[in-house]
Amino acid sequence: MRTITSIVLIFALASGLEAAGLDASGPAADSPPELQQFGQFVGTWSCRSSRRVRDGSWQPNDFESKWAWYWVLDGHAIQDVWDVPPESPAGASLGTNLRMFDPATGTWQMAWTNTRTRSFDFYQAVGVDDELIMTGDIPARGQRPAHTARITFHEITEGSFGWRYEASLAGRDGPWSEQVRISCRRTETDT
Repeated sequence: MRTITSIVLIFALASGLEAAGLDASGPAADSPPELQQFGQFVGTWSCRSSRRVRDGSWQPNDFESKWAWYWVLDGHAIQDVWDVPPESPAGASLGTNLRMFDPATGTWQMAWTNTRTRSFDFYQAVGVDDELIMTGDIPARGQRPAHTARITFHEITEGSFGWRYEASLAGRDGPWSEQVRISCRRTETDT
């Protein structure tokens, strides 16, 4: 699954969303209802983020990022694009996810890549109560050690949601240390 997802994601990035059925106007008619778990985010969002710094305090970014979500693959998947403004500091990156729901396992399969790491991270996600929880094992990169990531979409409404990134020692399910917080508000409903 990871190889297929990577190939589709690379094709999407290289050729644009409108090529070969990558752009869709909505979910496929035969899609499972779970597709709406992430499908509810389709549209454009303005987001503010904060990052935990070494002394344990939170440092907010002084810019807003744009997070655009799209139906792709004839409505069988969702792709989102994280875009930082030109005035953002060096090190801020553009990125994209490709998300597909697997009815056989009841989980979402996802691939993430960005302009900073230029590699792929893979996640699985499930809906738990009113939240969406993604987990994945992230390899060591530069000064960042290998770790297990848990990303939670929470406080989801039609016009806003929260997002948090937590890390634990590689291969462990906690204890968790919150690293990044994002707060988003909807700016457009269809992209």
